[in-house]
Amino acid sequence: MLGYVSLVFLVICTISGFVLTWQGIVGPRIDYTWDVVHLLTGIGLVLFMVVHLVTVIIRKGKTDLSPGGLIKARRRFYLYSTVGSGLLLAFCLLWTVQYQEPAIISDFSDDYNWHFGEDRPFAPSLARLDYSDWSDTLEQQVLKVIGSEKQAAYLAALEEQPAEPVGFFTRIKQITDQLNLKSEQQDEISILLAEAVQRIKTKGSVKPHALAQSEGCGTSGCHEQIYKEWLPSAHRYSSMDDMFQRVQALMAKETSPEHTRYCAGCHDPISLFTGAKHSGNITLRVVGADECSSCIVCRSIVQTDIQVNGYYTVRPPQRYVYELEQGEVAKFLSDFLIRTYPR
Repeated sequence: MLGYVSLVFLVICTISGFVLTWQGIVGPRIDYTWDVVHLLTGIGLVLFMVVHLVTVIIRKGKTDLSPGGLIKARRRFYLYSTVGSGLLLAFCLLWTVQYQEPAIISDFSDDYNWHFGEDRPFAPSLARLDYSDWSDTLEQQVLKVIGSEKQAAYLAALEEQPAEPVGFFTRIKQITDQLNLKSEQQDEISILLAEAVQRIKTKGSVKPHALAQSEGCGTSGCHEQIYKEWLPSAHRYSSMDDMFQRVQALMAKETSPEHTRYCAGCHDPISLFTGAKHSGNITLRVVGADECSSCIVCRSIVQTDIQVNGYYTVRPPQRYVYELEQGEVAKFLSDFLIRTYPR
């Protein structure tokens, strides 16, 4: 009976798998009813098949059989199953090892201007990248250095809104200077902040493709209509507009190229977050920034503050396998994954 139930689950699971595969190939998305059916029948197949096989082994394990009987067949089954599973696993491991995920994190150029502070690389714009993955660790390290007695005072001061915009490292320095720490503690904090500054300089910006290639949003078949609406929109041309270019050129001339970062938070975020807005870059742009306020930039915003223009935090999204690669095969595979595993 268990074998027949397993067979039913196998048939349904196979059919639903073919349906989902076809939907992932032709798009634009999979049907979630089929997805649930495939998931449940897959789980049921494994459970009933395991119980069925264990039952057969236990019941027939002590049966007196001829050399060509059940024992020999069982050994062949074990061998073929092990070899087949091993080959599939080896293929998956080999594919995983050979695949190199495109880097999205980058360093700032050696001539980058830190006029507004080493912990505010995109200032005077209030737009910023999400550094929480390691800034949270820094905060825990600082708390450990100052000790439990002064942690409450430190955290309370950190919650207060400073009169002028300052970077996170500067804020830590200001607060710890007021806590009357021992010289050894101050030295430890200075070392931590110096290491954090170096991390920003080497891993504080992103590659242009991390926030670009909005075309994939439309060509994958998921957001065709929205992509078509974005193409002629003001967002699409926010930094290519002639008026903006003139204002930016005038601002760079009368103040400094670094001051153009203020406008870039809304008009040219890709150039901003790749570190292109500085005196060493005559164009104040980067290859790939012609998408201006791209689909990816807006979808990557994880925090905003409506009190001030352009005050938001961006976390570059994790891309699908081969999504950033060139070629028809890479495009086919990435589109298939996007449709079958949307997020």
